[in-house]
Amino acid sequence: MTTYEFDVFISYSSKDLDFVMLLDKKLSAIGIRTFFAHRDISWGANIVTSLEAALENSCYLILVLSPDAVGSEWVEIERSITAFRF
Repeated sequence: MTTYEFDVFISYSSKDLDFVMLLDKKLSAIGIRTFFAHRDISWGANIVTSLEAALENSCYLILVLSPDAVGSEWVEIERSITAFRF
């Protein structure tokens, strides 16, 4: 049985940050361990390496799909990293 650091990885456009902050707060309140890049990537850290590690250590992926997410380069990177995993 694999043990994950995070229950879910939240993929989103930074333009949806207000909504995602609320989503993260609600999920955390019911005991779901979330990876939320805004909170969990340290200043100065390598973003791609941090995302790859978090995705590998997450059981599920939540993609907050919005018009902004569809055009987001970072959402596309996260999607491509997970293409063969999930």
